[in-house]
Amino acid sequence: QRLRRHDVPLVVMTNGGGKREVDKARELSELLEHDIAPAEVVLAHTPMKEYLQPIKDEKLLVMGSGDYVEVARDYGLRNFFTARDVAAARPEMY
Repeated sequence: QRLRRHDVPLVVMTNGGGKREVDKARELSELLEHDIAPAEVVLAHTPMKEYLQPIKDEKLLVMGSGDYVEVARDYGLRNFFTARDVAAARPEMY
């Protein structure tokens, strides 16, 4: 709160992933009892968001942990598949 009162910018960085920035901001806000905006959260995959925009309609394999499919959708990916999709389509490969 003191930081906000003095207009000190706040960014929370974590090497975690598997969550959308909005979900992590909500989680941190509850934990710290302080409002954290999604724009103030940088996760391991956050830098990929901008990089993915030019290829968001390409066929992409998306892998990860947690809610990685929601993260992919949140980043605007429209034509992706997962390892689980490959295993379902080609069970002889696994």
